[in-house]
Amino acid sequence: MGRRCFLSIVGHGVGSNSDEEILEAPDTMTYEQLMKCSKPVRMNHADFCRMVMGFTEMYTPRARPVQQPLPLYDPNAETIVSVYRINDLSDEELSVEIYNYAVGYLLAGCMVRLKDGLSIVVVSGRRNGIAKYRRIMLKCINWAALKKSQNTEDEENKKKNEVNKCVLLWEGSVAKASFKWFNEYKCKTEAEARQVFMDAGIADYWKLAVNYSAD
Repeated sequence: MGRRCFLSIVGHGVGSNSDEEILEAPDTMTYEQLMKCSKPVRMNHADFCRMVMGFTEMYTPRARPVQQPLPLYDPNAETIVSVYRINDLSDEELSVEIYNYAVGYLLAGCMVRLKDGLSIVVVSGRRNGIAKYRRIMLKCINWAALKKSQNTEDEENKKKNEVNKCVLLWEGSVAKASFKWFNEYKCKTEAEARQVFMDAGIADYWKLAVNYSAD
């Protein structure tokens, strides 16, 4: 036997199967209209398949709008730069944590650590990432509670008697970022650290950090 050309379908209501109470379904009937019918509906098999397929496609991933992911780096976005000065960053675990935060927030820049404990952190990137990194550096880390470096017993550091802290020296927008990645530099002398900033074309950041005074 071949496939039957017509089907009798009942909606949510209860109807009889007598031919007198069977409704002829128009071609434009939707699935919602069919479910509201309280009597059996006679529908062409091809129309029924078309209607059911149209109903199921509404809940399949193919019919949903595809959300495009945001690019990790937009060259047309504004580039913000922040410069931090830290009195003592001799704690290796903390330096690794600061490095991971910068990479996690998609920031570029450098972390220059001198042998005597002075460190300079420069980050550049989007405004949202810069704001999150600023909160980490200035509010989430208790710099005063960190252990001092091994060189704090020197006479020079005893005279200064500085409390360990992190200071935001400057923050603003630039036309072009000076770094493509975030790198860490361990320098033994100030000349070596100054050369890192000179090679990147940001020697002013080094002068700003060295000449900083809390007064």
